[in-house]
Amino acid sequence: MVSKILSVWMIDFSGDPVRAGEFAIDGGRTFFHYSQEYLASPHAVALDPVNLPLRPGIFRGRGLEKPFFVFDDALPDAWGMAILEKRCRKQFMHTREMALEHIDTSGVGALFFSKAGEPLGEPHWVPLSVLEECMEESAAFEMRDAEAVFRYLAVSGTSAGGARPKASFVDDNGVVWLVKFPSRLDPDRRVNALVEYEGIRFAASMGLPVPEARIIQSGDTASLALRRFDVVDRDAMPFMGRRGLISFRTLAGGMEQAQLGYEAIGVYLRRISSEPVLDMLLFFQHLLVNCLMVNTDDHLKNFSIVRDQWNGWRFSPAYDLVGNLWGMDSHTMPISGRLTDFSMQDLKRAGRKLGVPAAKVEDEIEHALALANTYLENIAAISGTGQLCAAVKNRLGRIKNGASAS
Repeated sequence: MVSKILSVWMIDFSGDPVRAGEFAIDGGRTFFHYSQEYLASPHAVALDPVNLPLRPGIFRGRGLEKPFFVFDDALPDAWGMAILEKRCRKQFMHTREMALEHIDTSGVGALFFSKAGEPLGEPHWVPLSVLEECMEESAAFEMRDAEAVFRYLAVSGTSAGGARPKASFVDDNGVVWLVKFPSRLDPDRRVNALVEYEGIRFAASMGLPVPEARIIQSGDTASLALRRFDVVDRDAMPFMGRRGLISFRTLAGGMEQAQLGYEAIGVYLRRISSEPVLDMLLFFQHLLVNCLMVNTDDHLKNFSIVRDQWNGWRFSPAYDLVGNLWGMDSHTMPISGRLTDFSMQDLKRAGRKLGVPAAKVEDEIEHALALANTYLENIAAISGTGQLCAAVKNRLGRIKNGASAS
């Protein structure tokens, strides 16, 4: 007997929830089918063009494994899932699919769920002013106790990549911001936000699309606010217009695929992108930025594609651009078969394998190295970045000179 049936909804660009189909859970087995009404719509699109193509019939899987990774993308990250478990008083570690009906529709992306036969629940949009007032009212406000703050504000984590405390807030102009709070593991209450802000500036100077960003200060604590790029129509209340979001983990078929390296993973982007030449260049620029800032958290959920209203699926704006504050320099995803100690030839080889013309590869590397010097100067002025600065300096020296910097 099927233990649960959920309606699967996609919020479109106009902010309207459209019921796309049903997701059934039967013990560990899971099933999905598109509804006849959705298939008959001229506006219907595949929820996942790789694993859930738009066609009649039943898709089968186990839990949220392939072909249902795209549903897992809708769930909160590790920290957010812990908050959700406490709120629901349930454990979802081995049954993540059972958490789908509990996620708030203010979350990132366009896919959400409800019990079959029930409407989609309205989002809980928390005004940014509430957070700011909370910070101002208490001189002892401790952002690293974000869990207690979130209980007070009645919000939970989001599905954005990473395990850092974060939640969405809406400012007075209706703009939705993803606010990333300090972690208890950070060496300093300000350092992570300020370093990521500099990472965003570095990526933007390279020509990568990035979210609008600003720093929120509270005493000696800093948090980073990022304008959500998945929201396209903030006036379409209550849901707001959305862009679909699919992680590279979903595209590639599992997190372990990261071991194949940037060059192999790029193939999946080339296959799905409506602008493959431009997106492969952007992906190469992202590779360079991650490499030169020593962003070792380059796993497959930290890269995504988004559905453009007019132009199909595109490489998303870059996010989670934080160098490793503890000086560790071994990356999650290889470049030219290496996880560290990259050479100039490694970068050139990777660029060529991604299909970027050789002359363009050299120009982009030269440009990135020049900008990385500015990035290093900027993070050196931030307290608590000594180990990261040493790692960046060593990385730049090795690539430029073929050896470690002195």
